Parts: sequence; C-alpha cells; structure tokens
Amino acid sequence: MLDSHGILYRAFFAFANSDHPLMTSKGELTFAVHGYAETLIRVLDLLKPTHICAAWDAHGKTFRHEASEAYKATRRETPSELLKQMVRVREMLDAFNIPIFEVPGYEADDVAGTIARKAADQGIETYIATLDTDLVQLIGPNVSLFMFRPYQRDTVDYNEQRAAERYGFSPKYMIDYKALKGDTSDNVEGIKGIGEKTATELIRQFGGVPQIYENIELVRGAVKQKLLDGQETAFRNLDLVTIHTDVDIDFDLDACRVQDFDRERVATLFRELEFRMLAQRLDEVLGSAKPDATVEDATETVYTTVSTPHALTELAATLRATGSFGFAGISTTGDTSHPMVLGLAFSTTPGKAWYVPVGHAPRIDGNSEQLKFGAVRDALGPLLADPALKKTAYNTKYLLHQLERNGMELAGYEFDVAIAAFLLGETSSQLQALVNERLGIQMTTLQSITGTGRNVTPLSQADIADVAPYACQQADMLLRIRPQLEEQLNERGQWALFADMEMPLIRVLYRMEKLGIAVDVAVLRELSRAMSVDIDRAEREIYSVVGHEFNIGSPKQLSDILFGALGLPKTRKTTQGYSTDQRALEGLRPVAPIIDLIFQYRELTKLKSTYTDALPGTIAEDGRIHTDFQQTVASTGRLSSTNPNLQNIPVRTDTGRDIRRAFVAAHFEDPWFVAADYSQIELRVLAHITEDDGLIQAFLADQDIHRATAASVYGVEPGEVTRQMRDTAKMVNFGIAYGMGEFGLASRTGMTREEAEAFITTYYRRFPGIAMWQQTTLASTREKGYAETLFGRRRYLPAIRSTNFQVRSAAEREAINMPIQGTAADIIKVAMIRVDDELRERQLRSRMILQVHDELIFECPAEEVEVIRELSVRLMPGSLQLKVPLKVDLKQGRNWGEME
Repeated sequence: MLDSHGILYRAFFAFANSDHPLMTSKGELTFAVHGYAETLIRVLDLLKPTHICAAWDAHGKTFRHEASEAYKATRRETPSELLKQMVRVREMLDAFNIPIFEVPGYEADDVAGTIARKAADQGIETYIATLDTDLVQLIGPNVSLFMFRPYQRDTVDYNEQRAAERYGFSPKYMIDYKALKGDTSDNVEGIKGIGEKTATELIRQFGGVPQIYENIELVRGAVKQKLLDGQETAFRNLDLVTIHTDVDIDFDLDACRVQDFDRERVATLFRELEFRMLAQRLDEVLGSAKPDATVEDATETVYTTVSTPHALTELAATLRATGSFGFAGISTTGDTSHPMVLGLAFSTTPGKAWYVPVGHAPRIDGNSEQLKFGAVRDALGPLLADPALKKTAYNTKYLLHQLERNGMELAGYEFDVAIAAFLLGETSSQLQALVNERLGIQMTTLQSITGTGRNVTPLSQADIADVAPYACQQADMLLRIRPQLEEQLNERGQWALFADMEMPLIRVLYRMEKLGIAVDVAVLRELSRAMSVDIDRAEREIYSVVGHEFNIGSPKQLSDILFGALGLPKTRKTTQGYSTDQRALEGLRPVAPIIDLIFQYRELTKLKSTYTDALPGTIAEDGRIHTDFQQTVASTGRLSSTNPNLQNIPVRTDTGRDIRRAFVAAHFEDPWFVAADYSQIELRVLAHITEDDGLIQAFLADQDIHRATAASVYGVEPGEVTRQMRDTAKMVNFGIAYGMGEFGLASRTGMTREEAEAFITTYYRRFPGIAMWQQTTLASTREKGYAETLFGRRRYLPAIRSTNFQVRSAAEREAINMPIQGTAADIIKVAMIRVDDELRERQLRSRMILQVHDELIFECPAEEVEVIRELSVRLMPGSLQLKVPLKVDLKQGRNWGEME
C-alpha cells in the first residue's frame, strides 16, 4: 500500500525551496514525481509484493475538518507546482497498472488503514509504504510499515516489536501519544507543557488517554494539573488523530495483483520526465526488457565474439577497409589507474559489432574462449593507433589511459559521444540514458549480467557469452547515436566548439593526468600532526566557553549549545534545530567570539581529513598524484578535478598554502614550477561583453581595477580610496559576475540593506553598460531558454521562466554568470591546446601538469624556465581578441605553496 499523499508531500517540500529543484530540460518541475517513483521502485525491489495499490486523498474536506476548524488550518493551499506533479504521478501509476483508491470525506490514511485491515483479516502480509508516523497506529498482526527516513536516506521495516522498541510503547498507543503532545504537521494542538518525553512516560505507566485520566490521582506534580487543564483537548484529539479502518471501499484484491505492464509506456514516460537513472534502476529491479521489444527501428543485430586467430585477422581487415568504426573498451572498473581490460568492442555499421575478449577469468574446464592479449595487441594495436582510421568513442580519455597501460595507443578519435551530449545540454551524458531517450532503445544493463545486492558476480568472472552482447551493444550504439548528435552540433553552430576545442583538449588532459604531480609525504605528515594540535586547542577553547564537552561536528548538538545554552540570536529553523552553517553563523561573529573558534575548528578538521590525511593514499607508485580532469561536469564549461580534487585547496589561508608546499617540482635534475595566471580574466571578459566605457578605459590604462571602481562609485580621486572602499568595490566587481544583489552585498560587508542597495545603484549608474547588458542577457535567456559564451557554449536554463521566485532568481544569476565565467573557461582551454602544441612542436622537456581554473602550472628544468615564461606570456593572451588586453601574471618556485 502506497501512502501517496504522505510520500508526495514529503518529496515536494523537501526540495520546494531548493534553488535547483529537479526539472526537465523544458522546464517542467519533476522533483516530487521523482521522489514518488523512487519510492515505488524501492518497494518493488525490497519487498517484491504480489499485490500493490495506492491510497489517495479525495478532493475536498474530510470529517476531521468538520470536527475541528483548526485541523490542518496552518497548511497552505496545495501549491500549483505540486498539483501538476500529482497528475504526473497518477499517470505513472496508471502506466504501472497500479490501482488508486480514494473515498470522498476521508484521507489517504483512512483508505490505507481500511484496506490494510481487510487484507490482514484474510491473513495477507501487508506493508504500508509511508514517511508519516501517524500510520504507526495501524501496525498489528499482518500489518507492518515500510518507513522511509529521508535524513538517513534509508528505510525501516516496523512490525509490532520493532515499533515498540523505537517509540517505547505498543504501536496502538501512537493515537494517545499524538493526542497528548499534538501534531504540528496537522495543526493538532496538544496539551500545553506535555512533550514527547512526558507523553511517552504517561503511556508506559498507565496506557491510553482514558486509562491516564482514570488514574489521574496517581500523577504527581505539575503534570497532573497540565493533564486536568487539557482533558478536553486530549479526548478531542483522540478522534482527530485516529485513523479509520472501516471506510466503505469497494476493494478488489485481484485488481491489485502485480502484473505485467507496458514497459514501453513506462519507458516513454520516464524519458519524457528525463528520469534517466530511475529508468536504469527499474531495469535493475525488474530485469532489462528484451531488446526485440524495445528497439523501435528494428535494426537487425549481428554481434560476433572473436576468439580465434582467423576471426581476429578478418576483423582487422574489416576495420581497415571500413576506414571508421565505433570503439568501446570493456573493463571491470572506472578507475583510470586500474590496468584490467576485459575486452575490446568494435562496430562498423548500425547493428553489426564484434567483441574481442582478453581479460576474462579462465573457464573451470580449462578451455579458452579468448585470445592471448599479445596477439590482439599485434593485430589491432596498429589500427587503434592509426590517425587515418576515424573512431567514435565514449569517454575517450579513459580509453587512452587503459590502452596505454596495456601497451597500445589510440589516435584518430574524432567523435566523443559523452562530450557531444554534454555540449548539447543533456542533463545526463550516460550512454544508456542517451540511447534510451534519443533512440528509444533500452540497452542491456551491467547489473543484468553481474546481478545486484549480495549476489553480485564480478564482470571478469561472468560468462563471455553474456558479456559479449553487452559489449557489442556499447560500440553499436555509439554509431547509431552519433549522426543525431553531430547534426545538432552543426545546427546550433557548436561544431567548432566541439571539434576545435573539446576534442583536442582530450589529449592535453590525458598527458597532464599521466604526468601527475610529485608530493612530499613528509610535509603532509608534519602538517597533519600540527593540525591535530591546533584542533585539540580549538576544541578545548570551545569547551571552556560552553562549560562542558559535546560533539562540535553535530549540527543538532551545536544548535542546542549556541541557541539554547548560550542564548545567541536564532538563525533560520531547520529539522535539526537552528541553522549552524557558515552563512547563518557569519552574522553572529561580532556578538559571539565562540563563532570564530568554531570556524577555525571546521576549517582545520576539513583540511586535515580532505588533504593531509587523505592525499597520501592517492599517491601512485611513481610518487605522484594523478588527478582526473573532467570535461563534462561543470555547466559553465570549467574543468573540474577529481580523485583527488586539486583545484579546491585553499590559496588565501596559511594552512592552505602549507598544504600546497607538499606539492613539489621533481623529475628533472634542477626542477622548477612556473605558474601562469590570467589576471582578473572574468572582469576583462565583463568589460568586453558589456562594452562599458568606464571599465574598458580602466583596463586600457592598466589601472588597479578595484581602486578605479571605488574611486568612480565613491566619487573620490584614486589616491583617496581607502582599503575598505577598495575591498567593497572588489566584492561588487566579482559579485556582479554571479548576479549578486543588495542582500549578498549586505551580508558580506555588514552594510544595511539600504546602504548596499544605494551602493549597487550608484555602481550601475557609473557603469551603465553593465546594467544594460544584464537586462539584455536576461531577456535573451528567457526568450531562447539558454545563455551562452562568446565561443557558443550554451547553458540551458528553463528555470528562468519559473513562477517560483527563488528558483527563477537562481536561474537569473546563472544566466548572468554563464557568459562571463564560461567564456573565461573557454579562453584557458584554447590556451592549453596552443601551449601544448608548441611544447611538443619544439620538443621541450617542460610539461603542463595542472590547471586550476584561471591558472596553468608547468614543471620545468631550470634551463627552460625562461622559455616557459616567454611562451606563456605570448600564447595565453592570444586565445581570444577582446576590447581589453588579456594579462598573464607569472610566478615560479620549488613547490606549489612558495611561488613568487
């Protein structure tokens, strides 16, 4: 039994105030539908019911509203965004052939309670899937709750025993418990002064509400008077919170039988809602649909396993003659450092593919179904390394690493499906999701081969006969989907962005990842020891202020201390008390010295766990860290760094700089780091695209841009600008690129909202080109649905048309930010390609090893330091001709933290 409204309301309000709620690329909000679908799939997976149905609130008031005007009076009218998603949920339930039960005048709880009783009376084991503790009262013989705990992100199966252990009393007393303490979610007011603890103690001592009042003389102290004063409330509440189990329902058990449903109808709905991962999850739970039932174009498939020398020779000849092919590497892990390759898959035309197994576990009978890797390398290696043979691939950079570790090269890769999809604005560039959504084909899932849960079989031990179709399909679908992606890139004028920037960048990033950066573990260990001492000191100082020890890392305990014991001004309310996040506590710094100590503690513990303790475990055998640079993550086009993230090490704090000292120049006899950093690149881009004369003239005159801005806004000479004036101007200059308004400026500077508003108004008056450009950009984004960079990179922002102010405002900030930050990201990508080309053309020994947003870091022998400095200053500013000059600042040093 699905407690539909309980599930829907919790899913909706959990994300309703998010700046980025889940929505489709067309702007349809789907986060509540997604929560419901996720619940349904989990029920099907974990409970595997033979019968299933959904309880629903009927439209209009219920008998409880008639009994109490206050009942749910504080609840707002159902938001229009939720009503639209309710329609989608009913559509989804219909697609799954799951019947919906609703009765006018009653709530879904009553419907669920009645059906549960009817089923339980027939001896049927019954579960109610819910997030609502009201339904605990329904637990009994044959009736359990499948309770979702959103904050723990798990489920709990509550039968009578487990519920009693959890709440401290038998489930049937949940009625009395809520009658005594009330229920804020339903606006049921309890007895004043009776909370959770007291209500539980009374029930454990006496039983239900009638028994408590029968024994009222045995109750001691103030609690007795509170009970007497609230007697009428308690008995009225009993009626309000009791779930009816005798509603007149025409219940047909056979109609609830879990039966086959139209898989394609569900798949079509999930595609429309863009539930890519849920579609995959559904296949994992129910098993992949038969290919014949899902391949809409009915292309005949001929998939061949290559296991003899003759077949291998024939395949090599076919690939050579064709001149281009789809290529997929099958491995046991997504880790680029893992050497294991299971096999290689090739496709020359849609529907025709070959799988060459090389790394599967030997069969028990000793017979081999695969060739020696050396033979495969000799036959296919030259084809893969031939730039004249054009390849279509997915996640090409990963393939480069895997092949290199197995003695092969890859060249001639001209089309990467993942990168193309990312540029086209696909919210998921996973191949399975793309093929499902764009081609209507449900691919075989990995889980259908390996299994799930406790019965997982390593892919390397799976039968080759099972892996081969999966592998062939990977290569086949690359060729099938490419024409569609290629056509759209050309239609949208993004082919040059794809072919001249993103594809050449793959090789540059591959080389940087392969080279890595050397690390001095001794420095990290010493830092970790020093941080432990500083953390202990910060802890002791916090405890001395509070008067006792507690878990500083617990938001709830910290909230209780700050806003309870210490009585600090309260921040915004959360489920765990009052907010203790950075933004909330920042405003309390002037009134509470303990806040600075908490920030120190948090920074130290985070840096210690994230870097000084974790980094040594990421160092490879060569003594270097090989991070992964991701091209398809940041929507602005920025590169991101993972495994580990080397772009997030703080640069403006002493501790952050100390951590950077552990990254050292090595490899050469006399090694150096050289760093080339674009100076204020985003502001220079802003000056160019807004064509604001004031900004342009300041850059052309090579002025301190923040000092010049402050002088203009405050109406003083540059020499009269104070440090505080410059800092405020700097904050606004950079904040403008992120759509910062008066609230943001006020919170960052301590200004009042009126002062911040006046400053920003004056700022826009002094730089009118900025204000005019912002208005034009927002209007264009609303019309087109996307913002774009000077290179044509797009960020699709359907939320900019949302009726929800918070959601719309977040999209507007992103629309302003994208052309600025995205163009800056594109500029440095062009620079990386040009620099890498010259490094190789001149056969320099220096290597580009890191990119940190606007900065490139090189590892050089001493004799090439000046060469790299000259090369950087010459090539990097030429990435794009702006109305203001691009300027590059240079530093050098023996380690990353001490560069001058």
